[in-house]
Amino acid sequence: AQLKDAHAKKLGAAEIEKEINVLREQLQSKDQELEKLRQEVEILESELGRKGDSLLSLEKENKELTAELKNLLELRKSEPKRSAKEEESARQEINKLQTENKKIEIELKKKNQTILDLGKENKNLSSKVEKLENKIDELNEEIEARTNLIASYKSKMKAPSADTAGEESEETRRRLEVIRKQKKEKIGEILLANNYITQDILDKARRYQKEYGGNLTQFLLAYGYIDEYQLAQCLCTQFAVPYLPLSSYKIPAEVIKLVPVDIAEKYWLIPVDKVGNLLTIVMADPLDSKAIKEVEEITGCTAQPFLGILSEIIDAFEAYYKKIPAKIKEKELLPQKAKAAPFFVDTETYKGPERREAVRYKAEIDISFPLEGDYIRSKTTSVSRSGFLFESDRPLVIGSLITVQMEMPKEYSSLPIAVVAQVTRIVRLKDDKYGVGVKIIKISKQELNTIIDFASTKKRE
Repeated sequence: AQLKDAHAKKLGAAEIEKEINVLREQLQSKDQELEKLRQEVEILESELGRKGDSLLSLEKENKELTAELKNLLELRKSEPKRSAKEEESARQEINKLQTENKKIEIELKKKNQTILDLGKENKNLSSKVEKLENKIDELNEEIEARTNLIASYKSKMKAPSADTAGEESEETRRRLEVIRKQKKEKIGEILLANNYITQDILDKARRYQKEYGGNLTQFLLAYGYIDEYQLAQCLCTQFAVPYLPLSSYKIPAEVIKLVPVDIAEKYWLIPVDKVGNLLTIVMADPLDSKAIKEVEEITGCTAQPFLGILSEIIDAFEAYYKKIPAKIKEKELLPQKAKAAPFFVDTETYKGPERREAVRYKAEIDISFPLEGDYIRSKTTSVSRSGFLFESDRPLVIGSLITVQMEMPKEYSSLPIAVVAQVTRIVRLKDDKYGVGVKIIKISKQELNTIIDFASTKKRE
């Protein structure tokens, strides 16, 4: 019995200990909750303190504003009342001041606008002055180019040049007749003696002339063995043949009709003037007695020949006969030493690098140039090494020089390319426009190559 009681007491103690542990855990949990509540109370007390301070501040401000309002009301009561007349006078004074203020504002706006307008006008005037200075520079460049060109012509043409038809002297005419009769082959020998051509070239020219006809100088010019200036210099210096500049001469229509187009293109000549029975003709080779004789037989006139630059004859031919001279047919491949064929040479076998000058490309290049105080802008429609074509709203004088700025694509040239060109062709187009053809007078070799490099990416004509 005693053991049972002891065991029961032991079990009871264990249960009690277990309950005590549970209570301890619950007490610890409650302590944690209590600590949280204390922290929340502290936070609330802190906020309450701030709110209280804010409330006290607001109450203080309210008291101050109330006192200030009371003082203002007291001052208002103590201030003497204005009469209706004084009130009206005050209102009128205020209105007057407001009106004057508006006037001042309007006047100020006008002054500001005037200043802006003057600024714009000054800017426009500065721009105009700059443009005029640029035009003056361009005109000076063109004048210099003309002067250089004239000097070049004078150095090439040492014999006296005739400014108008009919100035050839009787002595010169008799001398030419003697030359034509006695020195039929002299021109080739003179060119050879002056190192313009070699003996081999002269022999080839004579064989070609014998086989296909024509005259010797036509062959040499057409296939690039000599250029037109070399021939002109030779004729002027050796035979005192007078030179007539076609680019500055206007030919009457009735004179053009005297020589048929087939004769003119056969001998590379063009009639210029007729005085009585004397017919003035300009020829690439004024020593060609066969051509002169045929012209005299057809026209019934006495022919008076003058020397002409080949390119000027071609330009005049196109302008007055309204066509380009018939194309020369080639029977055999020319030597590689041949220079450049003129644009009127047509051949299936002439495909080497020497024909590049004859190739035209449908290339558009932005161009601009000064003209009579204005600035013309256009685009090229055709480009070759010798010149280019473009359209213009205004006609240009044939033979005149222009200084052209060519705007190339950036990948070809970052700067404009300056070209001195001579007007060689004018054709009236539709819509009151003109087709203009020019030949290149002055340009650096590198810049010309740049133009052709770009143009050659376009289609050939």
